[in-house]
Amino acid sequence: MAMERTEAYDLSLFETRPVTGTAVPKPKQDVPVRHDNVIHLPEPEPHRHARHRRSPMRTLGFFTALLSMLGIVMLMIYNQVQLNELTTNITQAQKALDEQQSIYVQLQMTAQDGKSMSDVEKYAEEELGMKKISEGQITYITLNDSDKGEVLHDAGQGSWWDQIVSFLSGLLS
Repeated sequence: MAMERTEAYDLSLFETRPVTGTAVPKPKQDVPVRHDNVIHLPEPEPHRHARHRRSPMRTLGFFTALLSMLGIVMLMIYNQVQLNELTTNITQAQKALDEQQSIYVQLQMTAQDGKSMSDVEKYAEEELGMKKISEGQITYITLNDSDKGEVLHDAGQGSWWDQIVSFLSGLLS
């Protein structure tokens, strides 16, 4: 269904028309409207050159927080330096350990390759002039049972516990 109204294009609706039969109310004179419940206060004049004073506690808190943050940052830097030094020391120690283990393996291989018991005996006889033990080299010593050693000088009285023990052992013998 199409609408056949053309009021949107009718410009005569916007023209001024003479008023017929209706009375237009006259505007009232400027009569101030009074509101009894509203109190008007004078607005204070803003101070243009006045400085805002900060509280000393607020300033102290700011500097405390600033110093705390600075301390934390310095502590983090110090810990990173220490960590770096320890890592370097560990790396150097690991390198030294690897070198020593390599030397140990080399010495073990050398000892296993050329040091059998017959090689040791041969080296001892040829290079060092050593000989195997014979019956003529053995000497037996006999001691008499009557030989005894005596202590001529007493080392001291000892503690009170040693004196009690020596007294009791003297009674038992």
